[in-house]
Amino acid sequence: MTIVQAVHTIDLSVREIVPVGQDLTGNPASTFSVPHKTRTLGPSSTPAVTKKVAVAFTLAAGTFTLNLTSVTEGDLTTAVDLTGLRVVQFKLVAAAANTADLVCDGTGANGYDLWGAALTLNPGRVCGMYSPDQTGTTDPTPWPVVAAGVRDIVFTSTHATAQGEILITAG
Repeated sequence: MTIVQAVHTIDLSVREIVPVGQDLTGNPASTFSVPHKTRTLGPSSTPAVTKKVAVAFTLAAGTFTLNLTSVTEGDLTTAVDLTGLRVVQFKLVAAAANTADLVCDGTGANGYDLWGAALTLNPGRVCGMYSPDQTGTTDPTPWPVVAAGVRDIVFTSTHATAQGEILITAG
């Protein structure tokens, strides 16, 4: 399979109505927004995106380990190996049916550390991130290169069979 394009979009806008008597500017409605960000990446972009892994998982006895050097996706029989590549984008979803938080941690033995600490997602929550610069020029700590000792993302929960999905692009 060949990666053609990976698009990551972030957008947030909030509109509120100011109660009567608190409107000091004559404008009862205000809109606050975070600037729209869209990154379209592919094999020839900087950073390049040349591989992806997409995994829906169910914890066994409260844990699941994603080994980035050998990821089997769905019905595919050949594992995807991200060795020598850096994660560029990821999206993590904790299933809404989970009865406890889903914890994602890459700081343990052989860990692939994306954020410096464990990330906790409540049931139904979504988290997505991308690294803007894999060279360290504008991003002072680019995500690490996947290798034998830097490969595992561990998911845990007190809900022994919690479920989640993760989509990762790398290059």
